Amino acid sequence: MIKIEVFGSKKREMTTVISQIIREAAKVFKKDNFQVDVCLINNREMLKLNRRFRGRNKLTSILSFPSSTKFLYPKNFLPYQGEIFLNLSSIKKEAKSNKIPLQQNMAILLIHGLLHLFGFNHKNKKETLKMEAREEKILSSRTLLSFLSKFGVK
Repeated sequence: MIKIEVFGSKKREMTTVISQIIREAAKVFKKDNFQVDVCLINNREMLKLNRRFRGRNKLTSILSFPSSTKFLYPKNFLPYQGEIFLNLSSIKKEAKSNKIPLQQNMAILLIHGLLHLFGFNHKNKKETLKMEAREEKILSSRTLLSFLSKFGVK
C-alpha cells in the first residue's frame, strides 16, 4: 500500500496528478509499501525553506526531506519516507520556458524528489550517474508515459 498526502492551496487540482506520478514511479522503482507527504507551497515559503535547510538564498522548484531511518515502525504502519515540497509557481515557469507540459515537469521533479527520499543523491559523480539512470528508467517506463500522454507528453 502506498499512502500519499497532499497539502497546500492547490491540493484539490493537483492531488490526482501527483498521486498518479508517484504511484507509477513506485511501480518501476519496485516500492509498494510507504507513505510520503507532498506540500504545495509558494515562492516565499520555498525561499525560507531553502535558506534554512540548505543555506541557499534562492528559489528552487523542489526540496525533499527524507525521514529518519532509525525509527521502527509497527507492522501495521507504513514506513514514512518523508516530505517533498513543490513550488508550483517555479514548476509552471520552468515548464513554460522548457516548452513542456506542466505534468511532465511535475513528473521529472517528483521522481527526483522521491529518489532522494529513498536514499539516492548527487553528492558525487558516481552517485549522480546512478540517480540519473534510475530517473531515466522511471521516466521512460510505459506506464508513466501512458499516464503522461493524457497531458500531451510524448
